[in-house]
This record gives sequence, C-alpha cells and structure tokens, in this order.
Amino acid sequence: ATSVTADLPGTTRDWVGGLAQLTTPAGHVAVRWLDTPGLRATHDHVERVAIELAQHMIQSADALIALRDPQLDWPEPSDLPRQPDLWVLNKADLDQPAPSRPSAANHPASAPPGADPANPLPISALHDRGLNDLAQQIAAVLGLTPSRLARDVPWAFSPFLRHTLAGGDTDVLSRYIQSIR
Repeated sequence: ATSVTADLPGTTRDWVGGLAQLTTPAGHVAVRWLDTPGLRATHDHVERVAIELAQHMIQSADALIALRDPQLDWPEPSDLPRQPDLWVLNKADLDQPAPSRPSAANHPASAPPGADPANPLPISALHDRGLNDLAQQIAAVLGLTPSRLARDVPWAFSPFLRHTLAGGDTDVLSRYIQSIR
C-alpha cells in the first residue's frame, strides 16, 4: 500500500493497511496494521469524511495505538472514539521539545512506557529503537503471550470469536471459517 505523506496536518485522507510480522516472545505474529488520518477538528469536508471513516475503523480494531510525532500533542480524550491501548512517541530520535503532556497523577508510577500518554513508548524507525518493545506490547494487548500460546488455546482475536469459543458452538465457528476462505 502507498500513501501520500507530508508534514502538513490533513495529508492522509484515507486509511492505509498492510500486513506486518511482529517478532515477540510468543514467536512471530502477523497483524493487519492500519494507518488512519489523524483525529482532529477540521472545516474541510473531505477530511471530515475521512476522519469519520477512521473512527469506524478504530472502533473495530483489536488494538488501538495512539502515535504522534514529538512536535505534536495528543488528541483530546473526548475526540477519540475509544481509549488507546498503547501510547507511542514516533521519531523519538528527533531532538525537539515535547508539547505539554497530560498529568500522570491518575497513572501508576510502575506503568510501563506506552501504558498512558504521560509516559509514551518512544520509537525510532530510523535508528531501529523501541520497535521490539512495541511488537511485544502489541502482542500483549492482543493476548499473545508465551504462557497463553503454550496452552495451545485458539486465539480468539475478535469479539465474535471470543463469544463463540466461550459458548463452545463449533458449528457456528466452522461456518465462520468457511465464510472467510
């Protein structure tokens, strides 16, 4: 997938997706990665439609990663369709002062980087820094831990599959598998 990029807000007008392979303590995991337009207020009609589509994609995602550049601030929580699972600071190799950050008063000091916006996980694709930590945290959010995988339990990666597996309805599960082939 390709996308037009620029330093200007509003450049991304549609979501772009692709498969990514993450190396985690649980092994190699393939995930579908989606990049959406940033969520912000705008008067541009086309951008507003793109943001509405992005909000629908975000609602259905198994994991939501809030990602920002050092010179930008986090979106207001009220602007987000749901709480992010991970907070990530992109381009952490750039030497730029960070904008104001949310208070950490309501967050435990022992929370790992990425658990809240006051302590984002820093990454740098340019210097390959923090990417393994990001992969491990994504796997943890998805429930793909070594202990879970060692039990050889099917991975229910959607609410439908979790509900179906919990109820033990193998007929519904078989029909679902056939429908996606």
